[in-house]
Amino acid sequence: MIHGGGWITGSKSLYRGLGRLLATHGFLAAAIDYRLLGDAAWPSPLEDCEAALEWFRREGPRWGLAPDRVALLGDSAGAHLAAMLGLKAASTEPVRGVLAYYGPFLLTEPAPCGWPRRCQEKLIGGPLTDPAAMERAKALSPTYLVTGAAPPFFLIHGEIDSVVPCKSSEVMARALSAAGVPAELLIVKGAEHGLFSLGRLAAGLVEIDRMAVAFLSAVTAPKGSGRPGSEKTKE
Repeated sequence: MIHGGGWITGSKSLYRGLGRLLATHGFLAAAIDYRLLGDAAWPSPLEDCEAALEWFRREGPRWGLAPDRVALLGDSAGAHLAAMLGLKAASTEPVRGVLAYYGPFLLTEPAPCGWPRRCQEKLIGGPLTDPAAMERAKALSPTYLVTGAAPPFFLIHGEIDSVVPCKSSEVMARALSAAGVPAELLIVKGAEHGLFSLGRLAAGLVEIDRMAVAFLSAVTAPKGSGRPGSEKTKE
């Protein structure tokens, strides 16, 4: 589990509750920290995630972890890192799937003004009007890095997200589908970034959790027992 926070803030402690929920469904859930951009430049955050994945695969069996049945989960900037890690691992030792909540997968488009844009510019090294920054944005956009070897994805995004527009996950879902990769997109109507502005939709969190657990169960099942088979979009 990889936390969000615009690549500049946040902590693995944010996943304490979700980790407990996953544990009740029989998963070994582990949250990680990584160097933030205020302390180290890119690709340090991704390198730390890679190191954590390697460590879990090596040491995890001590706690009952099956090294070949690992999935990644992240929200916001953590979803971006989970996607980058999942796509990169596809060419070496693949992960089974990526569960991504409201991730910024299309960095070639400007984030909304204010804090989200400052985070984006810190990641890519400047505004998108700078040709060098635009090239860096493309290189760091999971949407442009999808290949047919990518693991299955389950993308969850709030319909009215004002921090990371829903378009980000929609474009990512299309890129995965075009590459023949199993992908599912859940658009949560009336939900803001973090699914925090749920209000009347609060009860829907139970169903969202159920779908997330179902996805993780399918992709981490022993080989031969099935995995997500087709791209679909739900609202």
